[in-house]
Amino acid sequence: MKKAIFLMAVWTAFIPLSAKAASDLPQTEAQIMGTLAGAAWACGADKSLRDFELIAGNILLNKAQTKTGQQLAIDQYAQAKLNGYRTQKRFPKLSCDLVLERFANQDIFKSTVMSDGSVKMPDGTWLYPPDKDSGLY
Repeated sequence: MKKAIFLMAVWTAFIPLSAKAASDLPQTEAQIMGTLAGAAWACGADKSLRDFELIAGNILLNKAQTKTGQQLAIDQYAQAKLNGYRTQKRFPKLSCDLVLERFANQDIFKSTVMSDGSVKMPDGTWLYPPDKDSGLY
């Protein structure tokens, strides 16, 4: 819950809101992360974007309860990333220098992804991959 609130706060820092845009706000963690990645991508983020996507992908996939949930998270992330990219390219509200600075200073970069796909979050909590032996996703 804290992570979703943090991501929403960071997201709102990237794209100022208007009354019309409020209806287009991302509703899921995947959409928030995708929008952030898209804005950074539009501004030329390279290594930090690769790191972000590794961490974000593991977080989203570990949180999904089913294969369908995983696919939905992937689809939402990808669509939001494209929309974030387009918005930053066409109607930038912040300079790319500021976007990249804020992107690089996110707490998500304090996460650690382990070789088995588990993620240690900055607050010390762990997210574990689905148990493939049990058939649960």
